[in-house]
Amino acid sequence: MVCKNCGQNIPDGSNNCPSCGAAQNAAPAQNAAQNFGNSVNSSINNIDSKLPTVTIGNRQVKISVNLIATGVMILFLIIGMIGVFSFNTIKIKTKISGYSTTDRSSLSDVDSDSIDAMDAGLTKAIKVINVLAIIASVGALGLCGYMVYKNDSVKATLAVGLSGAILAVAYLLDIINAFYLKGKTKDLLKVTGAKISGGPTFGAIFWLLVMCAIAFGAYTISNKIKAEQTAKV
Repeated sequence: MVCKNCGQNIPDGSNNCPSCGAAQNAAPAQNAAQNFGNSVNSSINNIDSKLPTVTIGNRQVKISVNLIATGVMILFLIIGMIGVFSFNTIKIKTKISGYSTTDRSSLSDVDSDSIDAMDAGLTKAIKVINVLAIIASVGALGLCGYMVYKNDSVKATLAVGLSGAILAVAYLLDIINAFYLKGKTKDLLKVTGAKISGGPTFGAIFWLLVMCAIAFGAYTISNKIKAEQTAKV
């Protein structure tokens, strides 16, 4: 019997190829997906084999694609924490008597006077929740550092994913707040005949997707590390 993927001779009746791991009896679509996954894993393992091992204190740390990817995710998490309040997530377009203007603002730009003027209680609540989200996200990264110290890479990576999930909620609230403030602005200016449009900025949606990708990516990496550890036992 010959492997459908790599062409190697394999024992008759084999479900998987001993050489490349490709499924032999799966449906074509399933087989193609598994072969693609095996190809990606093979490429990652090939890159890992060429990366160096460094000494940190008394530990030997093997540089890997997973480690680099986790480091990049942590960098984006730090930027994302700053951006919850600093990035322009609100876009309000006002058109009146042929004149139009577009205001872009961040959550921190919406001060207490503006909130009171629009009776925007939800915005005030979102500010408080997002402060708590940032604190929780920092705590999750602190847990990641502790798990690294304990040499538990699976839990360390999951902590990175938890931080991403928390910030995803924060950016989702920013997006909800943008639509909410658009409605409040429309109510405030309705007597003037102004036309109000807008909502969340592209940046708010982009960072929501980035945080979701980090949460999913960290979960995927942790599963891969766990599978590798199980295979070594």
